[in-house]
Amino acid sequence: MYTFSDVVFPGHKNQNDKILVEGNKADMIISFYADPEIESLLYPIFEKQEFKVGDMQGKVAFKVENFEKIEEPDLTKGGSYTFRCISPMLVSENNKVDGPFHSPDQKDFDKIFFKSLMFKYANLVKFMAIDPGKGLPNLKELEFKLIGKPRPKIVKIKSDTPHQKSVKGFVFDFNLKAPEELLKIGYNGGFGDFNHLGFGCCELKQ
Repeated sequence: MYTFSDVVFPGHKNQNDKILVEGNKADMIISFYADPEIESLLYPIFEKQEFKVGDMQGKVAFKVENFEKIEEPDLTKGGSYTFRCISPMLVSENNKVDGPFHSPDQKDFDKIFFKSLMFKYANLVKFMAIDPGKGLPNLKELEFKLIGKPRPKIVKIKSDTPHQKSVKGFVFDFNLKAPEELLKIGYNGGFGDFNHLGFGCCELKQ
């Protein structure tokens, strides 16, 4: 269970559906919901890794120069937390890539949002044998609150293949009240759907 943020270029310009990169560095966040033992295996995988980003019309070569751990915030204090999307979030009732995907300002968005988190929790208990402890207490206190106006963002997936598709996600800030385990699943593995494609990566807003 993982997700990753948008790639951040310190110097760039947008031109139609392309990004003109002016600098020679970029940053991104990769986030995993995994056992601590896996951490030591990640460094050899990413260290000095070389790869290309782009499509059939143009590619840019990259090399990983630095790979560092970001300390996980304390989500055990209870109450509510404010998150910021650092990649678009997709939330769908049927968990299918053809949607429809819901905007966070739509009615009943919160119910679909929490349904996705609960589904991930159930799969973790079933397939990863995590200790459910006392389960998920205080589910009646679940609360999602949108902050500001969501910004739509169109993203192409499976580009330059017969299965290419454009999907519309949303970037926004939100306040969330939920049990600790659900907060950790969303923060580390991504909120919403299709996190493994780089959707739903969020950071805690200070």
